Amino acid sequence: PAWARIAVASIGRQVARATIALSYSHLVTEGQGVIGAYKSDSGNLAMQLQLSPNWIADVSGSYAQLVPAAESFVNSTPGGHTLSFAGMLQRRLGANLTLSAQYEYLRQNYADIPSITNNPDSSRETVSITYHFSRLLGR
Repeated sequence: PAWARIAVASIGRQVARATIALSYSHLVTEGQGVIGAYKSDSGNLAMQLQLSPNWIADVSGSYAQLVPAAESFVNSTPGGHTLSFAGMLQRRLGANLTLSAQYEYLRQNYADIPSITNNPDSSRETVSITYHFSRLLGR
């Protein structure tokens, strides 16, 4: 059976056309796909701005660090960190139609995981058109 201790703090603020949220978490746990007990610290920031009635911009970022809880554990993974960023611009084209463009970036640094060490960066761009269906339930 896995065990965990966690502490989380978050704060958010909303004004007329903008929202911002900030959070921090500290976790001590075993498991999570790695050998041994680990301490994880992570921080997140998210912002959304209503640019106009038809335009919305989102931006977010996070940082997480994973380190062994006890240095003397023989088979433990040395840990590492992850940095991520995302940005999105969305335009409403009609009552039910939206166009979105998004960029995501991920950087990982974990020394003993070859698939990450050999390719630590990932970035992705997407463009999507979404049609929103809605119907009352129970009728």
